[in-house]
Amino acid sequence: MQIVGNTLYFCLVSTCHMLPNRAHEFRLYYNHSIQPELLRLERSRLRLVMFTVVAVLAFLGVLVVHGKLRILLVTLTLNIPLGAAIVYLLYHITQFIRQFKPRIIGLLLDFIDDGPNFDPLQPLRYDAQGDISGAVLSRASLFDLTDAALHSEDKLEGKVGEMEFTMAEINISTLSALRQQLQVIFRGVFIHARFNEPGEGHIIAWPRNHLAYHTRAIRAFTFAGAVPVDDEIQDPDFRQRFAVFAMADTYVAGVFTEPMQEAIAAYCRQYQRNLCIAVHQQDVYVAISRDKDMLEPSIFRSNLSFEQIQSYYADINALLAFVAMLDQTH
Repeated sequence: MQIVGNTLYFCLVSTCHMLPNRAHEFRLYYNHSIQPELLRLERSRLRLVMFTVVAVLAFLGVLVVHGKLRILLVTLTLNIPLGAAIVYLLYHITQFIRQFKPRIIGLLLDFIDDGPNFDPLQPLRYDAQGDISGAVLSRASLFDLTDAALHSEDKLEGKVGEMEFTMAEINISTLSALRQQLQVIFRGVFIHARFNEPGEGHIIAWPRNHLAYHTRAIRAFTFAGAVPVDDEIQDPDFRQRFAVFAMADTYVAGVFTEPMQEAIAAYCRQYQRNLCIAVHQQDVYVAISRDKDMLEPSIFRSNLSFEQIQSYYADINALLAFVAMLDQTH
């Protein structure tokens, strides 16, 4: 079992990084497919910047005119076209941001789809406005969603190996009783996947260093009949990182296999991220903390950066590798 676990750990680490030959392929793909699209978008961005400069100069001119003439009617008259220009500018900035992510991420997914473990008949699908429903988050039982504010976007779905999945960025906030303001309790990526075979039991692992954010969720799970099962966890690193609870009829080692425990712990070490995971019969739910948003373009800085695009490619690859790991180690 230890040999299998080490092999899967090596596979996980290798998959989450671009292998040398794949890195060369990606560089060529970037030069031939992604960079031309970035150049087209860059021209649009520069037009927006120039229009912004003109709008700022026009606004300053209105202030100068108002300061010299002090005639309200003249100021209001000048503000009408200026206001229309600002509305026009904001609209096109919004359109630029909305178009940037689907175009570039679509190209990244086309490249990823050509790799192993992906079915060409079921390509990866991205929806910048797509979300994870509150019902799915509620079924996961990873967070207490009472009076919580949910925001979700950037939905990605498809199939890795034999496992179908949906993932999206989510932000969960709740009202702080002390400060009377919204407090973020989770920001990152939420994954909902389904194992190929039906399963039994219900088990959840929460990160020990973030248990304060899950107190009410843990209380609700234990109230429903779950008990601590840390003594049934074989991998010492996983046991140190996670507090694990399961329903009485759950065969823990059959759900969280030792290779899966080792691979999840390795993922946390590799990327220095917190995650929580729940398995309920055939469904698996994972919340992986993440600070940055997926491919947010800049308006006042060039987006022509291979390193930036490469980093987002690596991020998407790592998330897909995590799904592949679940499929291989269950």
